[in-house]
Amino acid sequence: MRKAEILDAQEDQRYGKSNRGSELPDELRRRQDRLARIRQARKEMEAETIAAAARQRHEEAEEARDKAAAARESDAPAAEQADLNKKVEAAAAKAKVARENVIEAAEIAGVEPLDLEPLGAGASQPLEEGSSSECRGASFHGRT
Repeated sequence: MRKAEILDAQEDQRYGKSNRGSELPDELRRRQDRLARIRQARKEMEAETIAAAARQRHEEAEEARDKAAAARESDAPAAEQADLNKKVEAAAAKAKVARENVIEAAEIAGVEPLDLEPLGAGASQPLEEGSSSECRGASFHGRT
């Protein structure tokens, strides 16, 4: 019985006299507040998923550019180079759309996308020798 009294006194000291310690924080006690937090977290997770897809599209565009550059350097047949250039253009267009989706999702979620530099004028064109892509991956700042 003495152990129970000691434990009860410790819990009263830690959580307060009439609290059990399993209560929700003040900002989550009301149903509406909990639902709002859940909705916000969902929007942020969706934005993160879209950002991950944008990073993947960016990587695919980089790989296509690398293949096209390698074909140019090895003097591959013109038909092969043209095919690879079409793939570069398609991948760059998909990356650009994905980047725009990131920005839109971030605005909806109320977070700020980071590391999204504007696509250069040649972003949808095959890269010339010695050039590099200006597209960057996306991440978010401002999660609550």
